[in-house]
Amino acid sequence: MKLLPLILYAIGWIVAVYLFNALLARRFQKVNTRLALLYISTMAALGVFGEVFVGNFYHHFFHNALWLWQVFPIYKGYTSLYAPFLWGVYGFQLYLFHDNLAKRHIKNDNEVAVVFGVETIVLEILLNLSFLAIFGHYIFYYSPTDLGHFTSIQTFPFFFIASLIYTKAIRREQNNKTLFTILNVALCFVLVAIE
Repeated sequence: MKLLPLILYAIGWIVAVYLFNALLARRFQKVNTRLALLYISTMAALGVFGEVFVGNFYHHFFHNALWLWQVFPIYKGYTSLYAPFLWGVYGFQLYLFHDNLAKRHIKNDNEVAVVFGVETIVLEILLNLSFLAIFGHYIFYYSPTDLGHFTSIQTFPFFFIASLIYTKAIRREQNNKTLFTILNVALCFVLVAIE
């Protein structure tokens, strides 16, 4: 698979995420670049490391893969060289959506985690459907059939826990956005490079 169409696909999703959140907010949102990059890089690092951890955990206990990446797979297919880009897009979604949640008085970590879990499942379906329509195959393939192999309800507990970790990480990292953005990017690079 060629890289340029994948980059354009990710950019298309960045635009879609921005426009969706502008519609929710009923205005175009100003982007604080340093804070947005922190959200993006934190989600990219957490997403890639989380996929490897959850993939191995699930395989150990259930003896099959919960999902397998179909595009540039690494680590037995549990993650991908492309995964940091898509998890980064989701980090951008969380950056923009966080303000919308706060305006609706959803600030409690558990409430945010539920929204995060449901939202991630919906976004995985949309990502996989759009990827299938554009490129003719899945971007990642889920073994369970409960949601048509696009994602699975079985991921919800993992996404809930990931949200709690992500929320705490963002709070702690905000004091030094640049340092933690660089560290998150370095962690992603190391994980991808050592495969």
